[in-house]
Amino acid sequence: MVKSNTPSRDMRALQRDLRKTKQELALTKRNTDTFKKIVFAARDMAIVKLLHQSNQKKTLKRENQILLQSLKNFNKACNKQQRHLLIQQKKIESFKRIAKKLYYKKKAINNRNPQLIK
Repeated sequence: MVKSNTPSRDMRALQRDLRKTKQELALTKRNTDTFKKIVFAARDMAIVKLLHQSNQKKTLKRENQILLQSLKNFNKACNKQQRHLLIQQKKIESFKRIAKKLYYKKKAINNRNPQLIK
């Protein structure tokens, strides 16, 4: 029997091709949806990570500002105390000089008049 070129045979071939194309399209859509889910999850994780890093950076910056302010306050108090100690040291040195002069005057007076010894 001779095969005939009938429209039904062509129709079956076209339907087979159509089913194949629909299956490929469905598979592509599933793969696309899966890929989108993966990409969105990765994007969300990246956003969370960036927010966390940003918060850490802000916190670190605030801590550094607090530390800097504390060091400035400490430096101010330290400089004030240093000035006070320097003034006291100068007064002590002047008192020592005065005491030394008085000692020599007393010694000179005592050498002249031994009766004035106290």
